Amino acid sequence: MIANGVIKNLKTIMCLAACLISCLILISTGAITQVNAAHYGEEQVVEEEVVETDSDDIIIEEEIEEPDKSHELEGKQQEIDKEIRSQLELLSDYRLDDVEKHRFEEDKLHYRYMLEDVEVRVDYDKQENIITEVNKTMFTRDDPKLAQVTADEAEDTALKYVETLYPELLDDEKLNENPLVDRELDDSQRGASNYEFTFMRIHDGIPVQDEGVTVEINAVTGELSRIEKDFSKPDKFISLEETVSKEEAKDKAKDEAKEKLMEDLPLKKVYLPALDDNEFQEPNLFYTLFGQLGVEHTGIIRTNYLVDANSGDMISRGFYEIDGDKLDEVLAEDGSLSDEFLSDKGVTIDGSERTEEITEEKAVELAEDFVNALGFEGFEVEDVDETEGVRRSPLGSEDDRLLYEVNLEHEDVDEFRQLSVKICQEQGDIYYYDIDRNTMVQVIDDIIEDRPEKINIDEESEKTLNKLSPASDAKLINSLELNAVEVDEEETMHFIIENPEDYDPGSTSRGAEYSKVVNNIPVKTAGYNLQIDMATGLANRMIYIPLIENELPDPQETDITLEEAREKLVSELDLELVYIPHRSETGEELMKIHEDPDREPTVKMRPAFKLSPYAFTASYDEGAPYVHADSGELYNFEGTSFIDKEIFELVEDGHWAASYLELALAQGLLPLRQGELLPDEDITKEEVSVLLAQIIYMRDRSPEVPEEPYFDNVGEDHPHFEAIQLLTKKDIFDKGQETFPLDETINREQMAELIVKSLDLDILMVDNLEFPLKFEDVDEISLNKKDCVGLVTWLDIMNGDGDKFSPKDKLSRAEAVTMLYRIDEIEELKN
Repeated sequence: MIANGVIKNLKTIMCLAACLISCLILISTGAITQVNAAHYGEEQVVEEEVVETDSDDIIIEEEIEEPDKSHELEGKQQEIDKEIRSQLELLSDYRLDDVEKHRFEEDKLHYRYMLEDVEVRVDYDKQENIITEVNKTMFTRDDPKLAQVTADEAEDTALKYVETLYPELLDDEKLNENPLVDRELDDSQRGASNYEFTFMRIHDGIPVQDEGVTVEINAVTGELSRIEKDFSKPDKFISLEETVSKEEAKDKAKDEAKEKLMEDLPLKKVYLPALDDNEFQEPNLFYTLFGQLGVEHTGIIRTNYLVDANSGDMISRGFYEIDGDKLDEVLAEDGSLSDEFLSDKGVTIDGSERTEEITEEKAVELAEDFVNALGFEGFEVEDVDETEGVRRSPLGSEDDRLLYEVNLEHEDVDEFRQLSVKICQEQGDIYYYDIDRNTMVQVIDDIIEDRPEKINIDEESEKTLNKLSPASDAKLINSLELNAVEVDEEETMHFIIENPEDYDPGSTSRGAEYSKVVNNIPVKTAGYNLQIDMATGLANRMIYIPLIENELPDPQETDITLEEAREKLVSELDLELVYIPHRSETGEELMKIHEDPDREPTVKMRPAFKLSPYAFTASYDEGAPYVHADSGELYNFEGTSFIDKEIFELVEDGHWAASYLELALAQGLLPLRQGELLPDEDITKEEVSVLLAQIIYMRDRSPEVPEEPYFDNVGEDHPHFEAIQLLTKKDIFDKGQETFPLDETINREQMAELIVKSLDLDILMVDNLEFPLKFEDVDEISLNKKDCVGLVTWLDIMNGDGDKFSPKDKLSRAEAVTMLYRIDEIEELKN
């Protein structure tokens, strides 16, 4: 066994070796610079950079950095600069780079500060004498790190900034001191992570939706990243009527609003497929808010139902009255779409069964037929590539992802990738179509003469769909048809292009979504998403998300009725009173206002009751609830619990690993189990894969992930596919297994071996190099794992319990998380 002194010096040797290599790299690339002047002040900063040339000469280039312009300011601007520096401590060492008028608001000034590779932009309102926005940008990114600041610490920092910048708002109780916390930190391997805190605006004791002060704190450094104050000036706050304003009356109004929703809240059935970020591994049937549908892969709420606090009427988002007669026509009693409605509004695409193989030549033929049918002439095939689907098929097979990409070009157009059509190699269906915006501009002369006098987006969309000729029949419904309000017949929108030089397809395109319908039930995230150019009537983009219908559950076998789902939803969610912005103008009037830069819409704030947890969100990007048709449980789009428990409250006070558990939750490194943390339960190999993958990301921002799955049960639809693939590629997990043991637990000595392999420290496992083990139970450690246990305990990544290591004891979730953060804290391991 090697001497303890030599062992102690091994860390130093590792560090010195890393530093020496770094210096050699810097010298060889000529990247050494010298700073010759003060960092802050009137003197200029001069950097000398060594530049290699083809000759033997070395030229020293001097880069002169702009001086601090704070000393050039006078009067009000100088006062503002001093105030900014005093209020934002992070600016004490920064130089002022520029001051200019705000681009859009006359009363604001825009200050730009610089410090090396950091830029801070500050907006200052001269009338109110306050900072309204701060944005900090790093131009170079450090190696990714795990979060080091807890939510409580970050919240304390955020509150201090609010107290410094907006003390009057807090004193006058116009801001809620208890902020909303965005628990979703940015992916640690992609860039900086931030906690986002929103202190909501308060008016007459009622929170105001979409308004307040948002503060972002960097989760690694604890420094300020962003501040934004958003207090609009609505035309009027509509106060609560006297019959509702008193506390007892408020409680009664709230109870009545809940009863109203319990009786009449519009729900419908919907299939929700298993998706990449969805914890369900198979499609499920749900009840959700009527109108919540779309082909796009998103869980953002599209519709919402409120109860007007003054009138007691149930209304939809936008304060439209609910059309009960329309609901009766659209929905059957069980929440599916009625036969009459689908017969009237449904769209059927007739399939054309193909018996021949979809070869490259056949794909070219299909693409050319489709392009010609759309009305584009003069395009010829340039090349054909093999690729994969734009979006993974929610319920499709792996073969569904293999596509031919047929690229076409016009001889009179000088653009790259002018027109592209992607066709499924298995069935020949068109999955994707796109014509470049600049290409549209250059061929407008060929099609502008044939533009229709009137353009209706629904008619043009259906014309495009009928030109697809898919392999099988498809039943579709326009997502916009699923609304519970009475609306005027949609006006025909038509942008007249008088001068082709003024033509911009980006501004004249409008979207349409047609979702697939199976068993009279719409399917979320399956169907066609189109972009129709309202100047020409032509489709300039289309995405198709396919569906395997026979994998959908039978709606007749569900246990929960529509009434039970409504009762479950309303009873489990609280009701909150909020002010909600209401634009008074109609859609036509808003269009006219949009065209007139001197006009603004009339906005009134109206009090209404909303179902939480999306009652207190800072924007309209709210999540929709989904009631499982078998269990009655409430989920969100990602398949996790919809009940908005404060995630950081899942960590018990006094738990020995509390700080590490909270950080892991914030960065999504520890998957919950049915919405619970369970820190002392045994960790599984699936959960360990998420933690160990972070070690790889610490050293490589974008590691190459093998596309071909190693295991039969971990395909690309698995939520932790990337982590398991990366670890298996490095032989940390065994490639020889057909299936991955997702639920298998691991013991402490096995974890020691996994850590050594993940850190590539097995290079230290050489002949005659052993690590000291002083545990009483050393004989219980497997012979082939003793060196791994010795190394991780010597590095203080793992510790024993007193005099024992307990190698065969199962590893808990809390222990595994703690090990990950200890690794992150050992800098020489990163080197």
